[in-house]
Amino acid sequence: MFRTITTVLLLALLPVWAMAQRKYATVSGKVLDENENPLAGVSVVILGKNTGVITNDSGRFSLQVPADRAFALVFSYTGYQTEQRNFFLIANEEERIVVRLERGIQQLQEVT
Repeated sequence: MFRTITTVLLLALLPVWAMAQRKYATVSGKVLDENENPLAGVSVVILGKNTGVITNDSGRFSLQVPADRAFALVFSYTGYQTEQRNFFLIANEEERIVVRLERGIQQLQEVT
C-alpha cells in the first residue's frame, strides 16, 4: 500500500519537477562595424526581457539564453542601426555568431 502511494505521488509530481528545471543555451560572438572593426560597448539584450550584456573591448559577448523556445537578441549602439536576430536553441546548445552593425543615417535638426 505504502509503495503504491509513493509511486503515484512520484508520477504525479514528475511533470511539475520537470517543468521547474530551467533549460538554457548560450549565444556568443562578436559585433563589428561595416569596416570589420570590433565595437565595444554594444548592448545585447533578450527582446522583452531585462537580461543582457555589453560587448567587451574586442567586441565579444556571451549570454545565457532560454532553451527550447523562440527568442530574439537585439543589438544596439549609439550612431548605428539596431539589429535583431531570432533564435530557437535546444538545451546546452552553443551558438556563435558575428553581427555587423551599419551606421545609422540621422540628420540633426537645427535648433532655432
